[in-house]
Amino acid sequence: MRNQVYKALATQYIVGCLFLVVLSVWNSDSFFSGFVGCLAALLPASYVSSRMARKTDEYSAQQWLAYAYKTQLGKWIMTVMIFALILSAEYNWSFVVLFAGFCLIQITSCIVPLMIKGD
Repeated sequence: MRNQVYKALATQYIVGCLFLVVLSVWNSDSFFSGFVGCLAALLPASYVSSRMARKTDEYSAQQWLAYAYKTQLGKWIMTVMIFALILSAEYNWSFVVLFAGFCLIQITSCIVPLMIKGD
């Protein structure tokens, strides 16, 4: 299970890097907005992945599921805090690019487990 967690996280980071490379070629003015949007999704995902990788073998299925729910709640609290900081900053954000980077990482986190389920 640890390998699957780390593969999913690595895939999210790779997709984020590819997004930033394409963004820097296409529109370098929005690069920072895209970078922050990707980080807004990757930092909480890294938190969840590190927590879940540590607790894979220690609990029964019911305890593990309760732990997974608590960890996901922590992820969403982190995400809300990150966006509160972003939206309160006095920076001229490109919101389309910011949310595109965030949504791309979130969609990747939904699709990646389907691709690596056989490992």
